Amino acid sequence: MKFWIVTPSYNQVDWLKRAVASVADQAMEGLEVHHHVQDGASTDGTVEWLKEYAAGNFSAGCPGYSFSYESAPDQGMYNAINMGWDKTPVEYDFIAYINCDEQYLPGGLMSIARAFQKRKDADIILATNIVVDGDGNYLCHRRAVKPYLWSARLWTASSACSTFMRRTVYFENGGGFDTRWSIVGDMVWYVNLLEKKLNIRVSSALTSVFFDDGNNLATTSRGVEELKVYRKQCLGWTARFSGFARQFNTFRRILADIRIEKPRKYAIYRSDSGREVLTIDKPTNLWKR
Repeated sequence: MKFWIVTPSYNQVDWLKRAVASVADQAMEGLEVHHHVQDGASTDGTVEWLKEYAAGNFSAGCPGYSFSYESAPDQGMYNAINMGWDKTPVEYDFIAYINCDEQYLPGGLMSIARAFQKRKDADIILATNIVVDGDGNYLCHRRAVKPYLWSARLWTASSACSTFMRRTVYFENGGGFDTRWSIVGDMVWYVNLLEKKLNIRVSSALTSVFFDDGNNLATTSRGVEELKVYRKQCLGWTARFSGFARQFNTFRRILADIRIEKPRKYAIYRSDSGREVLTIDKPTNLWKR
């Protein structure tokens, strides 16, 4: 099986290095992984690092792993992801993306490959991710739950870093991002996928880590303002039920967590020196922001 992973990048070289490392160690026997970084013409040393990394022996000890990058102006994160997915060769089976401030957990992609093998009818698989603070300390874990169109319009139930698609979803079903949105594009993306009536399955696999360092775009004034515009343009009077949709998803995550073994440890890159294993004393499904 072959995965094509895209990372949109702009002036986040330190985060990018760790995200790249977390993709590089996913490949193993029976699983090929290509990582493409779509950089928006960064000025913080990212381009120089990408050149050095691509030219170096990055694949040493990582059979089945390959890497590419492009640095060019884009129209924002979602446009960069589309640009990266556009480059996916036909022989690749699955596509996904992670941002610079996200990582894959050890064996994350293999667990998804097995999930697709088990659920051969699945077009998209949603998995579980861990949320950590800027230093990598555990905050919570987020179970994926079956999405419904009505609730997805109001509040996203899944995390993009733990969403995986067949290549055909993008190239044959128009499963790319609406680049008219610069921050709430994930929400619009999930609605688009559900409207196409694609077969979306849920896996309990723990695949990814999201860093909540307090600087994520969705929590900025720009993000809050764009969410208001989205609700006004796309939701109208139904926007008043957004809080209910959020609580509905939270309740379902809690129910899912009762029957599934909770994570007790995770391994991430907090520096360039390798993964560190951290323990979870009190696992929780509640994200207190």
